[in-house]
Amino acid sequence: MMSAASPGARNPTTGSVLDPRDWDAYRELLHQAVEVLVSHARARAAAPVWQPVPEELLDSLAGPIPQAPREAAEVFEEFRRLILPYSVGNTHPRFFGWVHGTGLASGLTALLAEATMNANCGGREHAAIHVERAVLRWFRELFGMPETTSGILLSGTSMANLVSLAVARERALRQDSHVNRGELLARLRVYASAEVHGSIQKSARLLGFSPEALRLVAVDAACRLRVEELESAIAADQDAGLVPAVIIGTAGTVRTGAIDPLADLAGVAAKAGAWFHVDGAFGALGVLAPSLAPKLAGLSQADSIAFDFHKWMFVQYAVGCALIRDGALHRATFASPADYLRREQRGTGAGADWPCDFGPELSRPFLALRIWFALQEHGIQRFSEAIERNVALAAHLARRIEEHPAELELGNAPETCVVCFRYAHRRAGGAEWDAVNTAIAVGLQEDGVAVLSMVRVNEVMMLRAAITNHRTSFDDIDLLVAETVRRGRRLAD
Repeated sequence: MMSAASPGARNPTTGSVLDPRDWDAYRELLHQAVEVLVSHARARAAAPVWQPVPEELLDSLAGPIPQAPREAAEVFEEFRRLILPYSVGNTHPRFFGWVHGTGLASGLTALLAEATMNANCGGREHAAIHVERAVLRWFRELFGMPETTSGILLSGTSMANLVSLAVARERALRQDSHVNRGELLARLRVYASAEVHGSIQKSARLLGFSPEALRLVAVDAACRLRVEELESAIAADQDAGLVPAVIIGTAGTVRTGAIDPLADLAGVAAKAGAWFHVDGAFGALGVLAPSLAPKLAGLSQADSIAFDFHKWMFVQYAVGCALIRDGALHRATFASPADYLRREQRGTGAGADWPCDFGPELSRPFLALRIWFALQEHGIQRFSEAIERNVALAAHLARRIEEHPAELELGNAPETCVVCFRYAHRRAGGAEWDAVNTAIAVGLQEDGVAVLSMVRVNEVMMLRAAITNHRTSFDDIDLLVAETVRRGRRLAD
């Protein structure tokens, strides 16, 4: 399709060795690529959820770095044949294994537009910066946070947790200027549920908190943080001369999707003088769902919120967000003036607050564009309906499990969209049922039927279905239950 080019040959129009020599041929290739990709997305439900990566691809990747140029059409064909069909499966309606983003059809347009602009959103004066500011304002208002709130788009909630805890640490270290910062840091304590996401531990280590700083607080039968246990832990630490610096609430735990009592935690934090952070990776956007919004009332009292747009906003990977109530402190934590970042009154270098002043990155992609496209196309109401549907699907799965009391056991009453269950004939215990359930999960994956993960709930190994997919239907849930029972019976014989 494209004419072959010898090494070093320049495009006669642009003078670049990297631009197409024939733009018309390249346009035609992109038209063909769009046909392939849209057809793939449209027919995704009819394909296997997951399938093993082919040996041909692995053999190809084991070779040396490519040296000579190839036809662009030939490269795309190799992608179509060897890479495109072999994803982890998260775009399929029966991918339930982890809380993975699903993606939107509008994302295909957004990412093509984003790649065309190739904007660096570290700062300066251009349209992308204003789009990001608008997106941050929209969600600051959605969560009921004040105008002093600042924000930053990041690769995900793991990074958003890190940024939020960095600002919280800065606040704690500024509270006593008479104490050496290193000595004070060693006395700071961070409190979170025993169900807290692993990124919190990583963030604490990266930020220099002592190994003993993170206090994991016991949870109740519904896997929510016990407030009375938290208050006892804080009192004991204060008696020991330690400083309660951060209290973390989780809105949608990884294991069961539980929501901590956020309003109560906000009250405890205020009393202790601690920063209140909410890890709301997927659950924070539950404020859009009428059935979940009352459980998330405490979000508006948070000092910081971390959440993902690629989960319950369904946009393409990867977009997370940190919102910080004290915007001035947020800026002071990350701003690092340099002459090459000089702010001007006019021109490209204009603008006071650049995104690089609020996070660790200077080079940043135009993440806000995929959110802008999604909201402009669908409006916030459709996302509310999609989240509410996911919650209804989880409740439906729990009911279907309870319809098989002799064979299926429900591990949790779903609070959001995560359902844990297992096959256990007449609910018999023992490690042999762990092996049966593991075999069910692997068999469903390898046969391309569905993807489930495995977790322990109250020390019992469970199958876990996380329903954060706008494409999932009630028929998909019914098929999952039927296949689990059928395979469990066969393995139990």
